[in-house]
Amino acid sequence: MISSVRLLLSLLVPLAACSERPPEATIARDGGIVRYSGMITPESATRLIPLLRGADKLVIYSQGGNVDAGIQIGNAIVDNGTAVEVQTLCSSSCAHYIFAVATEKIVPDRAAVLFHTSPFTWDRLARDGR
Repeated sequence: MISSVRLLLSLLVPLAACSERPPEATIARDGGIVRYSGMITPESATRLIPLLRGADKLVIYSQGGNVDAGIQIGNAIVDNGTAVEVQTLCSSSCAHYIFAVATEKIVPDRAAVLFHTSPFTWDRLARDGR
């Protein structure tokens, strides 16, 4: 019984955390460097994209977030030729849509870029018989 309760709690606690709105991203520009820290959301993309115009480098720490917002930021990275430097972590939509498209990528020691597959990848592999 106790292990069943632990299992149930381990499943419910992450769900409760998902219902909370993530804290707003921290975004700042100092000369040619833009710093971004936080989840990728449509709101943060709207704030970040204008700051990337003419910027040399985006220093980013993000666990990922919204796919469409990540793609919009990635398009701005390409349009502006902005380098991307990972500060500690860039995962999920940060890695797939922002880091991956930069022509110059900087990953310092002890920083991590984490990619993952999507359900679409598994569906395609299954259709292809792999």
